[in-house]
This record gives sequence, structure tokens and C-alpha cells, in this order.
Amino acid sequence: MKWKPGLYFLGLLALGTTTPAMAADHQDGPAVLTDPTSDINDVFGWMSPDGTKVNLAMTVYPSAPSTAAFSNTVQYVFHLTSSAAFTGAAKPAETDLICQFSTVGDAECWLGTKDYIKTTKAAIGATTGAASMKGSFKIFAGLRDDAFFFNLDGFKAAAAFVAANVATVAPLLNGQNCPKFVTADQQKISAAIVGQLSHATPPMGVFPGTGAPMDHFKGLNALSIVVQVDKAAVLSGSNSLLSVWGATYKKAQ
Repeated sequence: MKWKPGLYFLGLLALGTTTPAMAADHQDGPAVLTDPTSDINDVFGWMSPDGTKVNLAMTVYPSAPSTAAFSNTVQYVFHLTSSAAFTGAAKPAETDLICQFSTVGDAECWLGTKDYIKTTKAAIGATTGAASMKGSFKIFAGLRDDAFFFNLDGFKAAAAFVAANVATVAPLLNGQNCPKFVTADQQKISAAIVGQLSHATPPMGVFPGTGAPMDHFKGLNALSIVVQVDKAAVLSGSNSLLSVWGATYKKAQ
């Protein structure tokens, strides 16, 4: 069976900490609009409180209806690679966690060659998750509220503020086209932009807004794959960094 690449997202976890890594994207790739079941919204990764397990989540299908189901022509993949340092260290072989679904929603998932699960739609859709054969991971797959928080109105207001003040901001751009706010007045501009991202749309003539941020994705669903895997199953040797990226692959026609 041949598969062709879909969408990708990358994050990096420092194992032993609870700092999450995540990446987000909703409905901006024309190729996946024809099959939203392959359109990745977000990829999340974080450690369990006791530091022994890695939690992973991938959501697909923006604004999924109640009838949405995982495609039987798509593979959903977490690519996991451990390393000893951010740069300069040779990386060991990657461990992939791959899931695919049947036409009725039954699932098969592999953790490299280490562990495997084949289960029913009902079992993998249970909130407790379904356990793999060797018990190194458990997995949930089903429809859930979109987990990503995005204050769209605040973002639009911040973008409009930058556009309206482009003459002030543009001269501050560095070699990477990012503004560098140095003076007190410039730092006030920076604080206003950052503040707007965490507040509601400002009243006319007032910036930033002072109201609570509004979650644009609240009440919208997404198809979700959530995995908890033993840290030892995805690490090599004494490595303490784990790179995580998600991908969807369509069956080649």
C-alpha cells in the first residue's frame, strides 16, 4: 500500500518537564479542503505530572459536524525522535506512532515495531482510552471540542493596530523582519499589541481592549487522536529531548 504526504506540524519537548509544545493551523491549505479528515488543526505534546509518560494529541477536521469520522484512506502519524541536545547531536532512529481506521471506524495503531493495537470504534472512543497489546501506550480517537484557544477578535484588532501604525513599526524591523522595540515609547506600543492579543476587541478609539478574550473555537468540534505513551518507549539511551511532529498521509490513487 502506498501513501502520499499530507500536512505536518513540529514541536519539541524537554522530557521531565510539563511545559507543553504545540502547533496550530486551521483551514488555510487548499489541498486539504477537499478532504477535511486529513486537515490537521493542532498537534500537542506534554509530559505527565510524574514525568514517566508522554501525552500527545492531534486534531483534524476544522469545525467538524457531529457526523464526522476518520477517513479509511488517511494515515494519522506522530513522528517521535529523541536526542541529547538541541543541535549538534546525532539523532537515533525515529519512532512513529501510526493510526488508520476502517470504513466503520475500527482502528489499528502501531508504535514502531514495539507495540500494536487493533480495536473497535467503541473501545477506542471510550474516554478511558484503549490499551495496546504490551501496555506501552493507550489511545482515544473520536469527536471532541476543539482544544485550541484562539482570541480571533483580539488578533484582528492587534493586526489592524499594527497596520495603522506601520510607519512607526516598520523602521524597527530587524534582519528577520521582526520589530525590535527599544525606547520607552516603542515598548509601550509592544505592550499594547501583546495586551490586545489577550483581550477582547477594543471600543472605538481605545487600544488595547480591556474585556475578557473570546475563544473563537469554543463550541466547534474536531476529530481528535489522544495518546499516552511510556517515555521509555520513545527514548533512546539517556536522551532527554523529544521532537514531535504530526502528519497525515493519503492513500495513493
